[in-house]
Amino acid sequence: MSPRQRLTNIILVFNLFWTLVLAGLTVVSILQEKKASRALAELEARASFDKDIIYRRWVAVQGEVYAPIAITPPNPYLGHLQDLDLSSTTGHRLTLINPAYMTRQVHARSEDQYGFIGHITSLKPLRPENLPDPWEKSALEKFNATS
Repeated sequence: MSPRQRLTNIILVFNLFWTLVLAGLTVVSILQEKKASRALAELEARASFDKDIIYRRWVAVQGEVYAPIAITPPNPYLGHLQDLDLSSTTGHRLTLINPAYMTRQVHARSEDQYGFIGHITSLKPLRPENLPDPWEKSALEKFNATS
C-alpha cells in the first residue's frame, strides 16, 4: 500500500469516526431536548391544573358567589336550587356561580384570549359536554385504579 493510499484510508476512517461521533451527539441532543420539552409541558400542565384547583376551592369556600346575569347566564344545571337567582338591593339581577361553572367560564375566556384550551371531564359527568375523549378516559381510569 502506497503512503498516499494509506493516508487516504486514515482520512476516510477518521471522517467515518467523526461522522459517527457527530451523529451520536445529535441523537443525544435530540433525546435531551425531547425530555426537556416533556418536562416543561408537564410543569406547565401541573401549574395550570393547580391554578384551576385553587380557583375552584376559593369559590367553594365562599359558600355562595353570585355574578350579574347580564354577563353570566344562569347555570341550567343549578336550576333545582332555591337561591339560584337573586336581586341586589340596587336592583341588579345576580345568578349563582358554582366552582364548575366558574371553571368552564375561565377556560372559555382563556381559550378566547390566549389560546389555552382546558375543560372539565369526568367518567361520570353531569354535563354531556364533559364526557372524556378516549385518551382522557384511559387516563382517568388509570388514575382511579391507582387511588
